[in-house]
Amino acid sequence: GCRGRRVPRRRCAGRAGEMVAVKVIFSITPEGKPVSASVVSSSARCFNPAAQRAVYDMRFSPRTVDGVPALETGKTVTIQFVR
Repeated sequence: GCRGRRVPRRRCAGRAGEMVAVKVIFSITPEGKPVSASVVSSSARCFNPAAQRAVYDMRFSPRTVDGVPALETGKTVTIQFVR
């Protein structure tokens, strides 16, 4: 869900179906923070900014190379908004 997040205005949301899915691609810094998030696909474009904000609010365990945290690119997640 998107509890506590700003979602698109009613007019946009009203045109969307029962569920909206937005696939976002991003990188994860050695600190576990997502960066460079961009939308890959979306069933309702007006939800894209909310999905990107949701990704930026997430935290991850960074990948490690020889025991050292490293940048990881090409990660994807699908954010779903359900009525």
